[in-house]
Amino acid sequence: MAVEKQLDPTDVAGLKTESTGLKADLAYLKGSALERRLQWKIRPLISQALTLRRAVIVHSPVVDTKREFIERVEDALESGRITDEQDARIEATDFILHAQRRVDRMSVWVAVEASSKVHAYDIERARATADVLRSVFDADAIPVVAGYDIDVPDAERAKAQGVRYLQVSPPRPA
Repeated sequence: MAVEKQLDPTDVAGLKTESTGLKADLAYLKGSALERRLQWKIRPLISQALTLRRAVIVHSPVVDTKREFIERVEDALESGRITDEQDARIEATDFILHAQRRVDRMSVWVAVEASSKVHAYDIERARATADVLRSVFDADAIPVVAGYDIDVPDAERAKAQGVRYLQVSPPRPA
């Protein structure tokens, strides 16, 4: 004889909460894995997609931030050209690269937000970081979002805001 167990409503609520937490954790892990993959690929991908040369990662969670970059940002913060919030935006950016345009050899900064699936907030963060980089370095800055996928509305949003989308090939199944 089978015994049916009734689920307590608090158990169901707890399961929903736990499920939501697990989804958030999985998204975080996917994003971290993408950042680690891009650590080795971002320079050539950005150089080719944006026709740049001599691209160097100056800031990233997986690469030591260049001292000269830190000093320039600190100077901009101390002089009041950027706010504490803008400084935090730079710190939270997935990748910041410094390069030269191939055509005119002018200095350019690239702010990259990486996400397995690119959403509106990734676009906004890339745009915000590029704006701060312009203030700090008084040079052109290009916002980029990189990921495996982007929905059509978000692709249109990125284009409208002048943010480049860089599609990254997903990892091969093991």
